Amino acid sequence: MPSSLFPGFIKLEYHSAYAPHVALWPTRGLDIIEGDPITSTIADWGAGQVLWTDMVDDLVAALADLVPATVIFDRATLFNVTGIDDDPQPIATYVVDVPGTEAAPGYTQAVQLTMVFRTTDFNISKVVLLDMASFDAFDKVISLAGQPALTAIADVWTSVTNGFAGRDNARPATFVAATKTLNEKLRRSYHQA
Repeated sequence: MPSSLFPGFIKLEYHSAYAPHVALWPTRGLDIIEGDPITSTIADWGAGQVLWTDMVDDLVAALADLVPATVIFDRATLFNVTGIDDDPQPIATYVVDVPGTEAAPGYTQAVQLTMVFRTTDFNISKVVLLDMASFDAFDKVISLAGQPALTAIADVWTSVTNGFAGRDNARPATFVAATKTLNEKLRRSYHQA
């Protein structure tokens, strides 16, 4: 089902100087370690398993390069979804506590990055980041050539050694585009004109 978070997902909570935010990252199936749930793993796209906290740490490290130090990635929670119509069940959570690293971000308030990928089943998968560095440029990116920060995110998101998935439960595989826009809902909540 193309819009489902089944069989699991990671919820990343972070905040900027302006507001708290949440990102949801769909995953493959979980191997839940009942006695020590923080060590639970996710099926990767090869033949193995990957520690879910390693997936989070790798993606957060890449995202941190596109936000200023006033953005802090706070905590991540792993959720299991046993059936398409079932409520998600939290499995484990941990404090991430990673600040952004971009020293010259340009305008950031309500700036949204949307990276779009095609999955192996030809559906859409997205990585979204709010209050990110605009570098005062809003050109659409259709090639990762010369884009090291975006390439780092794409490499983690599409890696066969990770277990990130589209909402169709297929592997994010092909970069399509990246756009930076002003999120109008955020602008209203920030009381911007």
